Amino acid sequence: MGKIKKGGMIGMANRYWVGGTGVWSDNTNHWSETSGGSPGASLPTSDDNMYSDANSFTATGQTVTVDQVGYCLNMDWTGALYNPTFARTAGMINIFGSCTFITAMNMTYDGALSFYATTTGQTITTGGHTFYATWSFNGVGGGWTLQDAVTISAANIYQYAGTLNTNGKAVTCRSFSTSGYAARILNLGASVITCSVLWTASIADLTFDAGTSLIMLTGDNHSFTGGGLTYNIVELQGDFITIANSSTFNDLKLTAGKTYSFRDGTTQTITTLSGDGTSGNLITIQSTSAGSPFTLSKASGTVQKHYYSIKDCTVTGGAGWAAFDSVDAGGNTGWLKTDYLVDENNILQPLNVKVMRDSSIDLMPEPKADTDTIPGRHGEIYFGSKLGARAIELKVLASDFTAEEREDLKHTMAAYLSPIGDAKALVFADDLEKQYMVKYAGKIDPTQYPTWLQFVIPFKSALSYILGSFEEIQIGSGTITNAGNEETPLTIEIAGPVTNPSITIGTYTLIYTGTIDSGSTLIIDVEAMTVKLDGVNAVPDYSGGFPWLSAGNTTVTAASAGTTTFRYRGRWS
Repeated sequence: MGKIKKGGMIGMANRYWVGGTGVWSDNTNHWSETSGGSPGASLPTSDDNMYSDANSFTATGQTVTVDQVGYCLNMDWTGALYNPTFARTAGMINIFGSCTFITAMNMTYDGALSFYATTTGQTITTGGHTFYATWSFNGVGGGWTLQDAVTISAANIYQYAGTLNTNGKAVTCRSFSTSGYAARILNLGASVITCSVLWTASIADLTFDAGTSLIMLTGDNHSFTGGGLTYNIVELQGDFITIANSSTFNDLKLTAGKTYSFRDGTTQTITTLSGDGTSGNLITIQSTSAGSPFTLSKASGTVQKHYYSIKDCTVTGGAGWAAFDSVDAGGNTGWLKTDYLVDENNILQPLNVKVMRDSSIDLMPEPKADTDTIPGRHGEIYFGSKLGARAIELKVLASDFTAEEREDLKHTMAAYLSPIGDAKALVFADDLEKQYMVKYAGKIDPTQYPTWLQFVIPFKSALSYILGSFEEIQIGSGTITNAGNEETPLTIEIAGPVTNPSITIGTYTLIYTGTIDSGSTLIIDVEAMTVKLDGVNAVPDYSGGFPWLSAGNTTVTAASAGTTTFRYRGRWS
């Protein structure tokens, strides 16, 4: 039996376009019950298939024009001859099944396409045409699989319900949104999804499989709202992009010269953070709210970035994070600050020369005898010994350089390796936890060949110990771990309000007698043996000494009120 349809007609049937050029609403002249049959059939409804086939058109230049809201079950242009045109003057099309356009037709239709199927197994074939208005997927329980690329110029795709499988096909649109009122499944496969404005996802009622897809956001001043999902590759090509929600990325790609604002309080978990800036074209990453950080997290390994400007960014998760030739704009936690890095490819940054395997580091600094002479006594008096400077020699190779490039390298090295000034930090990527504070000591005698140089860079350690690269922070009571094998100093900050605060570090109890008001901070610097309240000496009101952290674990307890923060770095002999 028939039933009332959205088109207001009764019956279930196929509807064939006949009579060449015409408008959708003209059933008198253009809709037939059979292929090439007589016109006069009712308009297609949501249960009726719409066909344009070999008997629909008689000459080139003929057009089907949508002039009202139209309905059909399946729309199929397979077999249509003479390159017909699908056009529109008003209305839109609602499709309750599959949709098949063909390459051998013209597409000027600029209305919306809404898909309302309530069963799976539907397909969509665009024939390679560009569309000009919104596509929406609305059918609860429906399922659609793309058969070829989808290109929607300056308009959006909305998934409100059902299952959408992009099937590895390219999708290009203004914005892509999956959120709505019913259960949804979105499978991207190996698709490349290009959005010029927005990507928006809501995790509610959504099952999401990113597959091996790539999502690109190309426009400026827009946003990526990840919805807490796990993505494969997301590439942000636009400028002034906002990243909202905490999400997970196999690879988050950033672009030189662009600015990215991450929603404060969110955590982006990554496997790879791709993209480096260049000199004069920094990548800027910052929080959406100054002073309120966002977090980047990676479970292990190292992240090495070049030419970044970084503000209000906390890095965590177990990996080492390092930025070179970059700007620390403030509010950052966990980033490694170093001057020299032997990276994962054994390249000495920023000099860009190869470090050879037969480079050497003294296992222990050379001991030096502490002796002196006393007038009237024969010989020298021995007062014991002390550690000298640890020697570090990096044997490097600069290959595939022109003569001019070799001279430039020499000048660059002469400026960067200058022994004048403070010691510089040297870190090896395979042991980012440790930092050698070194000064250039000696001279370089290069062995020069037609296209490469080989030489040794001699360093001396400015410290008798190796310093931890990263500042460790413990807020409140807990167990803190000095991963080194030597004692290390720490700094304790007690922020008010609190009166007569008492803290413990292992078996030591540290007490300040007095009131720390709200907005004030007491700082105990163990290495400097100073105690200051808002920068003013407070040693007279302090007791408990200046205990160092032993290697391994130490239990600490915070003050009973306010906020207590413990800061330290590991030390190794």
